[in-house]
Amino acid sequence: MSYSIDLRPRVVNHVRSEGNKIEDSRIYKVSLWCVNEWCKRADLWPKSPPGRPRKIDWQELEPDIQANPDKLLRERAHELGVWPNAIWSACRQIKITYKKPSLSGTGSWISHSVSQEDT
Repeated sequence: MSYSIDLRPRVVNHVRSEGNKIEDSRIYKVSLWCVNEWCKRADLWPKSPPGRPRKIDWQELEPDIQANPDKLLRERAHELGVWPNAIWSACRQIKITYKKPSLSGTGSWISHSVSQEDT
C-alpha cells in the first residue's frame, strides 16, 4: 500500500529544509528508501502498477461474434490462443450475452451496448 499523497510533500519539504533523510524517515515513520526516492522524483504521485496488454481485441471480437454466431467459446478461444473463460469474460465486458434457443429456433448473441437511441 502506498503512502498518502499529503505525507509525501511534507517529508520532502522537511528533508530539504533540515537535510537529514535518516532522521526524517524516523520522524514520519517511512522507510529510508521511500524518502530517497521521493527526493529524487519531480512528481510525488504514486506510480501506477505495471500492466500487460490484453490478448483479446474487443473491437475485433464483437464483429466476429456477429459474423459467426454459431461458433463455440472453446473454438474462439483456440483461434486466439486463450482459455474459453477469457472469451466469456471479454463478452461480459463488452456486454454481449448469449440468448438461449427457444423451442422452435436457434440461439443468438445479443449486444447490450448503449446505442444512440437509448440516450
